[in-house]
Formats: sequence, C-alpha cells, structure tokens
Amino acid sequence: MSQYRNYSPSRPSDTYCMVVTLCNVVSPLQFDMQGKIVAWVHSPTQFNAYFCQGSCINPLIGSNITLHAQIQAKLHATKPSVVNNPCCVPTKLSSLDVYYYAGREKKNLTLHDMVVEECDCR
Repeated sequence: MSQYRNYSPSRPSDTYCMVVTLCNVVSPLQFDMQGKIVAWVHSPTQFNAYFCQGSCINPLIGSNITLHAQIQAKLHATKPSVVNNPCCVPTKLSSLDVYYYAGREKKNLTLHDMVVEECDCR
C-alpha cells in the first residue's frame, strides 16, 4: 500500500483531503496505566496508524461529502471571516485486534475505531 491512500493523481496532494500514513508501530508495545506497565502486546507486531490531511476547498470533491459541508464551503467562499471551511476528517474507521499478556495469561482486546480507512470533508 502506498503512503497516500485514496490518492487521485488528478488532484494536487496539497489540496486534497486524504489518508496519510502516520507511522509504523512495531512491538514490543506496552500498556502504560498511570506510570505502571500492566501488559505487553504480543500481536500485531506492527500496524499502520493513519490520519487525515489536506484542505477542503470549494468545490468539494469526494464520495461522502455531506450537504452540510457543501453549504458550509459555499458560505465560507462568500464570508470567510464568519464561516470556517469544512475540515478533512476520518469518515470510515476500522478496529484493531490486540493480543497481549497480562501476567502469564494471553488476552484479546478489540480497539474500535482505531485505524483510519477513509477521509473526506465535513
């Protein structure tokens, strides 16, 4: 997978709202609760954390753009000091299953809405 997901070469990368790789997180990870290590992550040994980046300029282009965002973009074009532009935000998130050891016991934890899959202007 490329660094830029949902990238369209016809749109400049500096103005298009897109998913971008944040980092590759590699084990051994640990859960730290108030300064005390409570568990070591067994898997996944790595995962990509993503974030949304880019501008939402008028006209908005995308598949999940709300009517609210379209109206907000038009209002921003006429009164930029009063109405903010829509923001590039996650519109689809997926879960990440984490397997970890608590003492000698192997446990499973599903972290909901952990991985950004799609971004759009809202």
